Amino acid sequence: MAGKIHTATLALVATLLFCASASAQNKRWSEPYEAGVKAFQQGNFAAAVALLERAAAANSKSESHKIIEGVFWVDYFPYYYLGLAYLELRQFDKAQENLEKARPTLPRKEQARFAAAEARIKAARPANANNPPPPPPPPATNAAFESALREADTLLNGKQFEEAIKKLDQLRASHPAEYAKEKLAPKRDEAVKGWVVQLAEEARASVQASRYRDARAKLQQAEQLLAGQKPVADLLAELRKRDDDYQRLKAAAQAELAARNYAGARDRFVQAQAAQREQFDADNLAPRLAEASRLAATPANLPPEMKPAADPSIAEGRRLADMAKQLTARRQFAAADAAYASALKSDPKNRDAVDATEKAKKYKRLRDQGVQLKTSNVEAAQKLLIDARNTDAARFETDGLAATLDTLTRAIGEQPTTLALRDALLALLNGDAEKSIAILEPAAQSGGSGARLHAYLGVAYATRALSAPKPEERTALRSKAVEQFKLAKAAQPDYQLSARIVSPSILAIYQSAGR
Repeated sequence: MAGKIHTATLALVATLLFCASASAQNKRWSEPYEAGVKAFQQGNFAAAVALLERAAAANSKSESHKIIEGVFWVDYFPYYYLGLAYLELRQFDKAQENLEKARPTLPRKEQARFAAAEARIKAARPANANNPPPPPPPPATNAAFESALREADTLLNGKQFEEAIKKLDQLRASHPAEYAKEKLAPKRDEAVKGWVVQLAEEARASVQASRYRDARAKLQQAEQLLAGQKPVADLLAELRKRDDDYQRLKAAAQAELAARNYAGARDRFVQAQAAQREQFDADNLAPRLAEASRLAATPANLPPEMKPAADPSIAEGRRLADMAKQLTARRQFAAADAAYASALKSDPKNRDAVDATEKAKKYKRLRDQGVQLKTSNVEAAQKLLIDARNTDAARFETDGLAATLDTLTRAIGEQPTTLALRDALLALLNGDAEKSIAILEPAAQSGGSGARLHAYLGVAYATRALSAPKPEERTALRSKAVEQFKLAKAAQPDYQLSARIVSPSILAIYQSAGR
């Protein structure tokens, strides 16, 4: 009895295993078939072909009411749906081949659709073998990629370089093949360069507004993006110089304070504040400046030669005007203007302060009007900026307006070098060699050439060399003059300076430069 029970158990286990195996086998064709039919009905013909081919490979026998498992069945016609899917993909040979396989077992209700499919194949196929086959369908486009690329282009055109770079980086990460195919790396490089220029311009504006930390952060960001760019390097060098000047002036002020030279300490503190206002405030030096100013104003603390005049306000105005001159020489114009304003407040009749203030007002008026008109009236803007440069060439150069004037000049057809030479010669004839240098030096550095440009820049340097008070300064200026004279002779070996304009001593330097 026990043996019979054991045999029955084994038979039941074997039956269950067979059923499980059959179920798993049926799923190999039933699951891709049902998914393929669904993909076909949804219009995804390429996916339908892949799934139906898998089903036909697993079970090639078409039939109605094909058992999947137990009482579950399906009408199984893989070749019929393959023929229809290949037809939609315009692969007519494969469509006809599968329809032929489907013909013997096709149910009656699909006969009309079957005949329509064959008619489409016949109409689409070439009439004879000599006719070329129809062209393949165009490759599918990646709509998401195209949309994101258009967005990146819009950001680039709008000079939103940071956002453009982010969008391009997203494209590179999510669509690497399309990114490489469209060769988008140069477009990203263009965006990086544009962002670096933008950061440099913003940093320059921050420097002019005395926001040095903000400027330094922007420049460091630009340097990380693309190292070695000249505008960035120049501004970083300027900031380092300001830091060095600040530390030197701060140390000098503290030394003067320790030596009880309160006026000297006060002046050094003021200069340190002008060089690096942010750091001056961070170091809390304002109270020490106030203390030095208070002590310096006490007559008992001054040496005899620095005793105040009968009217202390006149002496204070003179001191502030002298300080403003020093700041102007270092091209710290905002601080110089403030010092001149303080000088006038102390002594409204101080001639140096009056003249400098009027000159600054005239320059700013001409500059602002010229910049305002540069897009609406090019000729008027050019004239105003030329007058601004003639009023204060050093400020004009520091404000970076040479490039703007060159652009305006090109727009109305006059060569920038010719314009610069005209104004520089006028300055020379008026005895202002320093102004002539300020006009010609930027023209030479921006690519200007020609014997006349270099020759008269050399004349301006030679003129200053002849009047320089210190021997080392005279030597340095004469070397610069000789260098420019050599460039003039290289550009035009037979070029001669006019003896009506140039003194015999400068002509002698010019002649010696060619030996």
